[in-house]
Amino acid sequence: MTPRLNHAIAALLIAIICGQAEAQSPGVAAFNRLDKNSDGKLTRDEVPNAQNFSAADANKDGAVTLDEFRRHVGRRPNQPAAPKNPDSEASAANNQTAIFALVQRIPIASGPLAVGVLDANFDGRPDLVLPSSRNSGRFDIALNRPDAEHGADFEIKTLPMSDDPADQSKLRSTKGLGLHDFNADGRMDIYLANRDGGGPSLGPDGQIRRPRSMASSINSVQLSSGDGTFITHDLGINSRSSEVRSVLFADFDGDGHTDSFHVVSPYYGPGWGGSPIGNELHPGTAEWHRFGPDIIREVLPDPSFWQDEHGRAIKMFKGTLARDFDGDGKPDLITGAYADIWGGSMKRMQTPEDAKLDLDKDGIPDTTWPGGWDRGIFLLRNVSEPGRIRFEEVGNRAIEHAWSDGMQYPQMHVYSIVAVDLDHDADFDLVVTGVRNSSAHRSLEDTTPIARVLRNDSRPGEMRFTDITKAAGLDFLNVKQVPGYPLTQRAPNLAACAPIDFDNDGHVDLVFVDRQDGLPGYDPRLRPWVFRNSGNGSFELVLAENHGLSGHFNDISYADFDADGRLDLVFVHGDPDGSGKAAIYRNATTDNNHWVHINVAAPGDLFGLESKVTVFKHGTQEVLGYDEVRTDFCYRSKKSPTLHFGLGAETFVDLRVRTRSGLERLFENLPADKSHTLKLSQP
Repeated sequence: MTPRLNHAIAALLIAIICGQAEAQSPGVAAFNRLDKNSDGKLTRDEVPNAQNFSAADANKDGAVTLDEFRRHVGRRPNQPAAPKNPDSEASAANNQTAIFALVQRIPIASGPLAVGVLDANFDGRPDLVLPSSRNSGRFDIALNRPDAEHGADFEIKTLPMSDDPADQSKLRSTKGLGLHDFNADGRMDIYLANRDGGGPSLGPDGQIRRPRSMASSINSVQLSSGDGTFITHDLGINSRSSEVRSVLFADFDGDGHTDSFHVVSPYYGPGWGGSPIGNELHPGTAEWHRFGPDIIREVLPDPSFWQDEHGRAIKMFKGTLARDFDGDGKPDLITGAYADIWGGSMKRMQTPEDAKLDLDKDGIPDTTWPGGWDRGIFLLRNVSEPGRIRFEEVGNRAIEHAWSDGMQYPQMHVYSIVAVDLDHDADFDLVVTGVRNSSAHRSLEDTTPIARVLRNDSRPGEMRFTDITKAAGLDFLNVKQVPGYPLTQRAPNLAACAPIDFDNDGHVDLVFVDRQDGLPGYDPRLRPWVFRNSGNGSFELVLAENHGLSGHFNDISYADFDADGRLDLVFVHGDPDGSGKAAIYRNATTDNNHWVHINVAAPGDLFGLESKVTVFKHGTQEVLGYDEVRTDFCYRSKKSPTLHFGLGAETFVDLRVRTRSGLERLFENLPADKSHTLKLSQP
């Protein structure tokens, strides 16, 4: 560790002891980097682009102040500042200025299927990690460089998944991504779940294919060095599955040690040849660098929820979140599942007869038929005690028609789950979306839901969610033939969602990826969907010409990349043939609404992970926003632990913070339009 970094961490620890709240205005870091002589203004020789300097120097005095710099980088590229968006139900249709503007489209040969947001080089700006879907044994880091015109410009660095050349033969590609500060040094680390073969399969010629055993594979944990580089470390949590979609980290049993939950969507049918191993849960230990063995069969009363009699996975899990849904202080799990019967390399649908194939003649079928698997929404209420992780599955008690095998009624196939406080009552409501297409069992029925909005009516120890999809304005997605339905040939595959308040009015909006793999990449229907939260409990569809987003993507994440107080978007799309890309869209709204960024620092955890933050209107108990400090938010991709709250007209707020260890503090009269670090110490 460098002396400079030692000094920075020591200063942070001193501030934690003092229990202070620090604030920093957006754009300061970028301005300071350009201000070479630290005189508080930028001269022509400090700004590399003459046109940018002239545009930023509003009063033409030959120098650019911080206020001028912030106003300049907050504008859309090559355009003057846009007028304020009208606050009305017709605003989306009448607004001629797009909400988002494309800043950068980055070709990425590794074909990323997920993206994570973290500060990789410790400069205060959110960077990106882009795992590879190709068999390369590498991953990409996109460093966020300041740019006087766009506010941000990303530079790609390709890094190995292991420092040991001998490991390269064991490292393949990645779909599953996790972010966590394993060694509690205040720098976010990366978990890359290795994707590989795991079982025999049938090729289109009927010949048996035998891929490498997963026993020869390793996962990759990258500890941040704080300078944009990473050091490989073995934590003892090598998942045995070949299809890990996400890795979550939470202290499920409250013993002070972070546990890891691996979300798996197994593909081990005759056309896939993947591993039949499903979800895993590894408990943390007193040593940060060592996790315990998988205990997934122990955490529910009936282990057949996870596995069949042969120990094979029997659910295709997708979007998964760890949150305290019933307010009892324990992180629960909500997870969605999908049933896919496409046959992969066989180029046909799987059938029930395929499930009998024992390709390696060991007495255990190597294949499956997932068409009869349970799918929908599964809700695992946390009933753990320190040292004993346990859950109870309460999905169908808490949510009407939460999950089933699809035989009694058309059951939703779930991809994406986001948890947001829609009604400002300091708990998590749910927006759940999925797919209706020809590769899912019984999914051609038009009544199979694509979207559900669920209001949280839980209380400690009892979970209950009420379906409010129709009142929320998203029910039209579930009725294929209604007038105005955007897609007439196929239903959308809303596979991932970014819950962001893009106009900072205090109400969380929704941006969805539409991942229709069966359509050509140039198809005009392939573009993200944007819904504006009207603030009255419903969402309005924003037309494509008004939201400014276009393209076919696999996943999404978000952050304030240009430090202007508005949340921006990053999309990724990847194919194994190397046609990958990332697209950065800047939030181009120009209203007068206010906001705060919140970082939490707790004893032993400089990110304050799992802390609960409630934002109040100053001097009242009126809830303006609520969230938990976590990196999981939807499906594969991960977000920064920095929380963002739009405040509307409020210029001062109060915040209550409760850490996972139970420390609680009220921070009062915090000014808006700043980034605050809230620091808690032991009493």
